Parts: sequence; C-alpha cells; structure tokens
Amino acid sequence: MSKQDQIRDLFKDFGRGDFFKFNECRPDFSCEHDNKHDNKCGVNQDADPIWAPAYGSDNSKVMIIALAPSKGKEDKWWPHRGPGPHVPGLFGEAAIDKAADKGLSTLRKLLIDETGDVPYFTDLIKCGPADAGDTKTIKNRVNHCIKKYLLKEIEIIKPTLICCIGTMSYTELVRIGTDCISKHTGKKITLKNMVHYSRQANLYIDTNDKKIIWRWQLGDLAANKVSNTDPLSSLSFFKEGSTK
Repeated sequence: MSKQDQIRDLFKDFGRGDFFKFNECRPDFSCEHDNKHDNKCGVNQDADPIWAPAYGSDNSKVMIIALAPSKGKEDKWWPHRGPGPHVPGLFGEAAIDKAADKGLSTLRKLLIDETGDVPYFTDLIKCGPADAGDTKTIKNRVNHCIKKYLLKEIEIIKPTLICCIGTMSYTELVRIGTDCISKHTGKKITLKNMVHYSRQANLYIDTNDKKIIWRWQLGDLAANKVSNTDPLSSLSFFKEGSTK
C-alpha cells in the first residue's frame, strides 16, 4: 500500500469519499475510547473538535506534531473549524488566509523553504477538548491517541525530523524516546521543540521574529541558517521604543 493508502486506512473512521479532499468527512466519528463506547476519553462530538492529519508530500521526511485541534479561527488556515470530525486533506493544498502570512501557514511555508519538503501535519491527540485550555482532558487522552494513531503515523511516514509544537508535544515524544520511535521507522529521528505558531504564544514577538526563532531551533537542518552574529536586537521585542 502507498503511504496515502495507509494513512487513509488508519483514519478510516474520519473520512468518506476522497479522504484527501479538503473538508470531506463523515457525520460520525467512531473510536473505542469515545463516549459511545468505553468513554475513557469522554469525547463529545457536539462540543469537541476532531481532526485527522494533513498529508504532506509523499517522500517528505518532516513531521509537525502539534498538541490538539481547536475550534478557533485565529489564522483562518482552514475556513471551517468547529466541533465534530474533520479531514483537512493535503497540507500542500490547504486553504490559506492569503490576506496575511501568519500562524500555521507561516510555519508550513518556512519548513518547505528550509527542508524542501511539504511536511506532514498532525496532532498529539486527535480529539481536542471543547475548552482548548483544558489540559486535564488533554492529558487523559494522550496515551490513547499515541497508541491508536501517532506511533502508527510515524511508522508510515518514516520521518527523520519531527518538529514538536509546544512543550507538551515535545515532552511526550521525549518520554517515548527517539530510540523507541526510531524502531517504528528504522531511521534515526531528530526531535526539535519549536515555538508555537499561534497568537496565544506570541510572547511579545511578531511573525518575522518567529521565522528567525524557528531557523535557530532547526539549527543545521535549516537551509538558511541563522548566523551566530545575527543580533537579538533584530527581534521586535528588543527594538527601541517598543511598547509591547
């Protein structure tokens, strides 16, 4: 089976028709841990956003692993977001807000430019809580999703670079261990902890700052490396007269 076929089969409970066509999803989501079965995760389709991954280029060796889907529309990366199951389709063809270069679309473009691959995008957990700040629910769902989906996604994609977005994603991948993860791919894997793309993680830095920081975090893996001589004063936080 091709990688696309394997991913489609892994997430067969999400999609109908053309799995890789944006916003194709079935009106129902079935998982042994949802509220229709053993309820270990307490998933409520009427309140919780549920997302399958966004597939990158076939031979991409880069994965982005964020924490969890949310209902917000902060960067309009997909025009429709909300509760229930969604299938975003191809990461290279995802609907992007062309009015502004920000958020996840910015990270996607930077990684394409720096690595030459369209990365594969997924979340640590596939069913986000109704309240994005509900870390208790997120932690309750982590182990189930890692076993049911994430390790199998890694085995199929066989990345050599995993960009973890946010502390929890990175911490969980470190907990599993790169040696263990590599057993699923047969390849050495590099983990990078990347600053979050969302506005909630702005940290007094703007979009251009994040591009610089992401290249720092990629280090030697970036095609356009940030020089050690590049001054921190180039970040907006340090600009004279900043009111942030």
